[in-house]
Amino acid sequence: MAAEGAQAPGAAEEGAEGSAAADPNGRKLQLRRPIARTIRRTDDGLPMMSYAVPQSLYGTTIMMPILVRTDTWQEWFRWKGMCYVWMVVNYAMQVIFVVGVRLITIGMYLDVRTKPDDCNELNPAMMAIGLTACVVALMTDIQETFDIHVLLSRYIPTVESSTVLKWKEEDGELKLESGGYSWHAKVMLYLFVLLPKLVLALVMMGWSLIFLRMSESDADIIKDATALVFIIETDEAIFSFFSLPEVRVVMDAVPEFEFQHKVHGPWTRPAIQFAKFLLVVGIVLFAGTRLHTCGTTGNETFTEWFLFSSF
Repeated sequence: MAAEGAQAPGAAEEGAEGSAAADPNGRKLQLRRPIARTIRRTDDGLPMMSYAVPQSLYGTTIMMPILVRTDTWQEWFRWKGMCYVWMVVNYAMQVIFVVGVRLITIGMYLDVRTKPDDCNELNPAMMAIGLTACVVALMTDIQETFDIHVLLSRYIPTVESSTVLKWKEEDGELKLESGGYSWHAKVMLYLFVLLPKLVLALVMMGWSLIFLRMSESDADIIKDATALVFIIETDEAIFSFFSLPEVRVVMDAVPEFEFQHKVHGPWTRPAIQFAKFLLVVGIVLFAGTRLHTCGTTGNETFTEWFLFSSF
């Protein structure tokens, strides 16, 4: 599916040897799940990663300017401008929500300090699960930011002037031949896409943990954690519901980028995953022991600093 006059992703001018939408034999490229990395295998059987474009609102905003060539403002708005519109909508919703969570949390904090009798005894396991759900959702968002950073800094070439990516067939695979972003364009993407995404996730991490710790009952923990995770994933819902079908087709068709880093031994990746698990456990333990909770005294120092002094 393509717009009239718009250049499909990876389609070069006449004489190009391949495109992102289909290989020279007419076979449809395999679709990928919305994740930045997929697994392949080396000759000795060890896992080898290749980078794929994240199927998300952020991935679309980052990649569409160098996937489709547009010659008119109508084409530009259809393929690129609408991506920017949905990104602004996403940021507006998340900023409003983050500020709202902060104001509500301040109100809850002041309320439970003056009316401790309104608090019920909370189930520690329920609180731990709620905190873990929020931390994992936000850490996943941060990981996607890191994945896009690696893709942008290491795999998309820096060229003199931003041009559409073009692929060619080599040994039965499509490999990047030319195109990329200028350094100025990359700086703008970092400032207006990746940096706000990272800052929102980090700020949301602190306020979400305090917000959950202020829950007055187990039922509130379930409701609050569900609402937080839902809002954190708003960008995925916006991408799935509002983005044009042809834009999603283009994103699905982008070939993977060959992984450029050697893996040191078969236990490197399992060790990284366990390290991430320990990081989540550490954050949950910190929130459970150092943040003020409804119906108790003590542990107010960090909570009050974050609520009343930060941002």
